Amino acid sequence: MMQPAVAPETEAEIGRCYSTTRAKTPDGMSITVLPIGANQTTIPSATGPAPSASIALAIGSTKIPETCFRPELPRAREIKNAIQVIDGEVSRARKTIAIGSRLFTADADVATIVLMAGIPDGSEAILTREAMERVFARLAAATLGSPAGQEAVPASATFAATLLLLHECMHHLQFPSITITAQCKADMDIAMCSVNRSDVPRSASRHTRIWRWRSARTSNPRNSHSHRR
Repeated sequence: MMQPAVAPETEAEIGRCYSTTRAKTPDGMSITVLPIGANQTTIPSATGPAPSASIALAIGSTKIPETCFRPELPRAREIKNAIQVIDGEVSRARKTIAIGSRLFTADADVATIVLMAGIPDGSEAILTREAMERVFARLAAATLGSPAGQEAVPASATFAATLLLLHECMHHLQFPSITITAQCKADMDIAMCSVNRSDVPRSASRHTRIWRWRSARTSNPRNSHSHRR
């Protein structure tokens, strides 16, 4: 697969998102940021104030479904084919990942995965690999035709692609957890749209509303005991 070039404006926005995340972490901590775009995913990783290394992978929440499976919930064999494609790209990122780094994202679909995993509310949410696996198991059951599994996951190809990409990144790049932050959400939206504005998934606005509602609910003490809709 041809290695994608990163547009200057996209690289700048991802750099700003890295810097925002960097400012919230202790000095000397290595961090890796995972912005999942529509047609490509650029992963910056470093220890310093600016990303010293990043790599653009030719996979994204729209491109994976277009390449590997149907518009809605994929079948089991399509999931298998998608994993092979994702693995081939993710393997290219291994040499650019800072040793011992902690993984961060502000991706809206990943925030939805956090909610599905039952992670408690907070300005930052940490999704462990084990918790992510439980959500992945629901997707696997759904692709095999399980009615309960199909009710447990969104019937969205972009959501399935995001979960697959996250699953393979956490496994092959050996991240035990991923921290989801709201601080750089605006920058991340711009970065994803810059890849291909026409291919931003329609479901993104719904997931973004979920994340913004969740963040607003957490930041308002009066809502701490409110009933969820």
